Amino acid sequence: MLLLPLIAGTSQALAFVDCYFRAGALVFGGGHVVLPMLQAEIVAPGWVSPDRFLAGYGAAQAVPGPLFTFAAYLGAVTPVEPN
Repeated sequence: MLLLPLIAGTSQALAFVDCYFRAGALVFGGGHVVLPMLQAEIVAPGWVSPDRFLAGYGAAQAVPGPLFTFAAYLGAVTPVEPN
């Protein structure tokens, strides 16, 4: 848990894993708590466009169940370069 943020800068794949690990570790009270963090960590670097982010959030709200379906959507649409 302490090492991952330190090595996240060495590759895009590790930065991606670090982003989702921190978001998952901070979920208290529901997935909506981490939406601003996910937006800042995924949209700001340009991994996902703002339109795709909002489209995925809207689709996740249209289906019943927890918000982790939105994280799965983000993982599917985020291109990660292998290192």
